[in-house]
Amino acid sequence: MIILFRGSDPLDEAIEGITWSPYSHAAFYNPATKNSIEAIALGVVEAIPYDQHHHGVPVDFFEVIGATPEQEAAAEQFCRDQLGKGYDWIGDMHFITHRPENPAGQQRWFCSELVFAAYASTGILLLRGVPVWKVSPGLLSVSPMLAKK
Repeated sequence: MIILFRGSDPLDEAIEGITWSPYSHAAFYNPATKNSIEAIALGVVEAIPYDQHHHGVPVDFFEVIGATPEQEAAAEQFCRDQLGKGYDWIGDMHFITHRPENPAGQQRWFCSELVFAAYASTGILLLRGVPVWKVSPGLLSVSPMLAKK
């Protein structure tokens, strides 16, 4: 499952403005454990208990249509394998510069890039023909593979 956040601080507003979207952040979410895994700006990829994080920030939950329990588990494992990796500021700059990135052996992630890559690793392409480094939280929201909960 995916969470998309509607932030209200200056960084969130900048992301929403640059990407023409109401969303500024994305995370993988496991509803059974109520934990999210996300790439945090000014930080690293972290596993965070949802009830201890993002207080008061409006969020929308999205189910990945047709994802099997095995694919959801594999996407979560992909995210867990990235824990501790740094935030991809250079990747974020590609939204401004439009320069491509090579994700092979990636050691840093930005939020929506991590979520998109996690599902792609299971064979689920949330957006066909879109490389991982081009996926913003807002672009994730228009995936035909997502259903708002």
